[in-house]
Amino acid sequence: MTESRRKDISIPIGAKLVFSTLAIISLTVLVMSLQSSARMDQESRETEQMGEAALLSLFTYQMAPALEFESLENAEELIANAMRNPDLRYIAVYDERGERFIRRARGLDEGLARSIDTRRLEEGQVVEDLRFTLRPIKNPSDSVVGRVVVGVSLARYRALVAERQAWAVRFG
Repeated sequence: MTESRRKDISIPIGAKLVFSTLAIISLTVLVMSLQSSARMDQESRETEQMGEAALLSLFTYQMAPALEFESLENAEELIANAMRNPDLRYIAVYDERGERFIRRARGLDEGLARSIDTRRLEEGQVVEDLRFTLRPIKNPSDSVVGRVVVGVSLARYRALVAERQAWAVRFG
């Protein structure tokens, strides 16, 4: 009988430790990368919302006199300035009775712009890639003289999120 000899290939203990350590470090880096991407997305969303809140605060403060004095000319100028923001796609201003004072839409199908029922919108509601924000318009004595409804495009934000997710997959 012939005895077959098996060669035992043994890996030195030092190499095993190095490979184990590298595997743990790689896994840790992958997990941290995915968490970092999610955290960056959340921070981007919060930053966008803070910018929108600042824009709306300024807009509502400036719009109050235009509403009180029924100055369509001043309202037009304020809306033209606000619409310089490339993400702003829709603005509607209502007086205290709920009557529409002025409405402007940019980059939207006119049928869609007309069909948006701003009286039924809720804060943060998304319709056709627009996130809507509603704010009261108050005069200096803190009386509500109207309200504003603003629709902000989510396209740029979604593109940024997709880019970060692609980056996380590629380098994570």
